Amino acid sequence: MNFGEWNAQLHENFGMMGADLWLRRNNGKDWQVLNHKGEIKTIVEGTIPDNDDYFVRFESIEQLQAISEAFANYGVRTINDHKALGLLEAKDAHLEDMRTITFDLLAKLTDKGDKSDAR
Repeated sequence: MNFGEWNAQLHENFGMMGADLWLRRNNGKDWQVLNHKGEIKTIVEGTIPDNDDYFVRFESIEQLQAISEAFANYGVRTINDHKALGLLEAKDAHLEDMRTITFDLLAKLTDKGDKSDAR
């Protein structure tokens, strides 16, 4: 069987008032999970995985937040982080373009060839 890339999913664990992180991948039909014991188990289509096959169990949101901060400090970024950073960089570049256009226009309107006075 050729399984795809691993993906992570959080599932609320009502009994623990926390969440379970599952690492899993599929081949279009069956699933494989990597559990907290380091075992890779195949879950056949139509069957339910064992409740003990989670990768990590978090007992509180605070634990999830601590892990998220640790990943961020380590340099791990999500797709959403990259999108936000790209938007900020694009806005910054746009503002610099607008400054250049404004100073050029101001110089033409005031017949000053030197933009440094306008800044």
